[in-house]
Amino acid sequence: MFTITIAHQVPAPRSAPSIVPAPRPEAADIGVTRHGSHALVVVCGELDGASAPRLQAVLRDCADRGEHITMDLECVRFIDGAGLRPLAEADACARRQGRRFTIVSAARPVRRVMGLTDLGHLVESVVST
Repeated sequence: MFTITIAHQVPAPRSAPSIVPAPRPEAADIGVTRHGSHALVVVCGELDGASAPRLQAVLRDCADRGEHITMDLECVRFIDGAGLRPLAEADACARRQGRRFTIVSAARPVRRVMGLTDLGHLVESVVST
């Protein structure tokens, strides 16, 4: 169970997140919990070229539903450029739609890579690991 404190109101989830299972042990698990017009997307594992297409599909589905997206990347132990792409695209899409895209928690590897790019502004609240 995750506890998240964020700057804007996100209703508490009423059910367990649906999980998109990882196809290989080192891949990322992606969970989505929906409540109204909000989606909490939790990613655990490695966010790279192998797992990025699945994350991109999940984020596009959220965008197609018109949801505000909150990401929890606290359990991501590796991220590369391919893993950053779905995050950048989701942020751009949310801005075009007038929706919010927020990363509320990010593990050290994620913070480090995002700090080297222009995506560091997406992390609103960081929980240290």
